[in-house]
Amino acid sequence: MSQGVSFQLKGWQAVAAVAVALVVFGLKYVGASETLDTQAAEKIKFWLSAEYLRSVQAREDLSPEERSRLVLASDEIEFADISARGSGDEIIVRVEVEPNPAEPPDKERIRYFEMSYSGLTGWQYQRETKALLYHLKLF
Repeated sequence: MSQGVSFQLKGWQAVAAVAVALVVFGLKYVGASETLDTQAAEKIKFWLSAEYLRSVQAREDLSPEERSRLVLASDEIEFADISARGSGDEIIVRVEVEPNPAEPPDKERIRYFEMSYSGLTGWQYQRETKALLYHLKLF
């Protein structure tokens, strides 16, 4: 017969165990926000630039000069803040985009993107996602 080993935590031991668990979870949560690789940031800028360009091209109310100015501005994407959650080859990136004249009017300044990493191709943009998934992505 095999007997299972069991133990119970009582009193201060239970409090200490819960405190340790909260500290470990808290460190993992804070540690999930990492500095984003330059290549990944450039991929996001590329996709945002393409989105801005499509928006400018779809507008019929622009003069040729204004359209040219906005086409050039669509390539000048800057981030006020960028961070990532997750680990390994799957992350969710939070970017706060600086104001840009070519920015589509219906887009938020803070946006979230799923990205993946491959040793062959580097960082790849997967899709835009929601803030909730960013905050839930702990590991």
